[in-house]
Amino acid sequence: MKLVRLFTPAKLLAIPVLASFVIWLIPGTGMYLRGFDERSPLEAGGVLLLGGWYVICLLVVIFAGAAGRAVPPTAGMKAAETDPRFEVRFYMVLTVIAAAGVLGAYYTISRVVAIIPAIQTGQANNLSAVLLEGSSIGTLRYAVIVAAPLGAFLAMQKKSSWIMAGLNIVLLMAVVLLSSRLSLIMATAIFIYLYVHNKPETRLRLVPTITVAGVMFVLLGIANYTRNAGFYRLFGVENPAMMNVYQIAAYVGSPTQVAVGVARAIFNGRLDVPVDLGAGAQAIVPTFLQTTKGNRAAVTDKGLYGQQVDIAPNLNSNSSFADTYARYGWWGMILTLLVLALAAFLFSHFAQYTSVLVVGAGALGYGFLEYWRAFLFNTGNLVFIMIAILVAAAIARATTTPSMHRQLSSRGSQAMKKRLS
Repeated sequence: MKLVRLFTPAKLLAIPVLASFVIWLIPGTGMYLRGFDERSPLEAGGVLLLGGWYVICLLVVIFAGAAGRAVPPTAGMKAAETDPRFEVRFYMVLTVIAAAGVLGAYYTISRVVAIIPAIQTGQANNLSAVLLEGSSIGTLRYAVIVAAPLGAFLAMQKKSSWIMAGLNIVLLMAVVLLSSRLSLIMATAIFIYLYVHNKPETRLRLVPTITVAGVMFVLLGIANYTRNAGFYRLFGVENPAMMNVYQIAAYVGSPTQVAVGVARAIFNGRLDVPVDLGAGAQAIVPTFLQTTKGNRAAVTDKGLYGQQVDIAPNLNSNSSFADTYARYGWWGMILTLLVLALAAFLFSHFAQYTSVLVVGAGALGYGFLEYWRAFLFNTGNLVFIMIAILVAAAIARATTTPSMHRQLSSRGSQAMKKRLS
C-alpha cells in the first residue's frame, strides 16, 4: 500500500481512535499503570453515540478537505517556490526562531531550578513546570518541531547541511526534555509526511516500519525515564523498558476509557452539561487568549465527568470528545466541528504546494492524529507553529522574489529588444 494514502485528515483522525480502542481492550487494569481500575462498560447506546460522533467528524473533514483542494495555491507563493533559495531561507528563519526559543526557555528555567541535578534524579518534569506560568520567549521553542524535520529533509536532498540539521535535532531533544515527548512524535510525523509527500510512490513496508517503531520506542523510553522514573519505582517497576510500556498503554488506552464512559453517561442522561453559545465558544478560543487557562500539571477532577468514569488523576488529556462535552456541552462540540473543517481545508490547501511549504499540512495533520485524545487546534503550541510557518514563508518570499522579478524584467527587456530589431 502506498503510504501517501494514509495522509488524509479523515484517516489521520480515524486510525489513532481505532488504535486506542484496541489497546484499551487488552486485559489488565491498574490506576497508575494502565490508567484505570474499572473498565468503562460497553453499552449499545453509548457505543452508537460515540461512533456517530466520529462518523460526523469524518464526514466534516472529508468535505472540507475537498473544498481545500479546490482552492489553488496563491500565484505569488507559487512564484516564490521556483526560486531555489526560498526553501533554505524559509528553513533558516524557523531555525533562528527555534534557537532563540530554546535558549530563552533554558535561561528562564536556570534562574529557578538546577537543571543537571533535576535530570540526573529523573525529575525533569520540574523543568517544564517553570514554563507553565505564561507566555515568554520560551514559547518560540515550538518552532523547532518544524525546523528539525525540515532540516533533516533538506539535508537528505542536499539543499542544506547536516550540521544545521544536527543543530536542530539537538534543539528538538532539548525541547523534548522540557515540554513533552509529544514534541518528538510530532516532529517525526512531520518528517514522515515531508518524505512521503516528496516520494508518493513510497510503500508501507514491514522492516522499515519496525525499525522506525523501535527507534521511537527507545527515544521515548529515554525521555520517559528521565521524567518519570521515580513515579514508576513507587509501583515496583524498575525496568526502563517496562516503564515505557506502561506509559504507552496508559497514554494510548485511557482516552477510550473516558470516551466510552462519558458517551454511556450522556446516552443514559446521567451527564447533562447545559452551556450557552457564548460559554461554548471557549472550546475554540486559542488557549493563550482564554480568560481561564488550564494547568497541564493539574490532576484530573473526576467531577468533570460527573463521577461516571474511572480514570487516573495524573492523566489530563483524556479524549477530545469527552473533555469538550464535559466542559462546553453540545455548543462546544458543534463549534469544534467548524474548526476541524477549517483545519481540513487548510491541510488540503497546503498539500498542493511543491516546496517545503507543505510542512503546514504536516503540522495540521498532527492535529488530526491527536484528536483521539485532545483537541489541539486551539492550543498555543500548534497555533504558534502555524504562525511561525506563515511568518517564515512571508520573510523567505520577500527576500527571494525581488531577484525573480528582476530576472523576469530582464527577460522581458531582452524579448522586446529582439522584437524591435
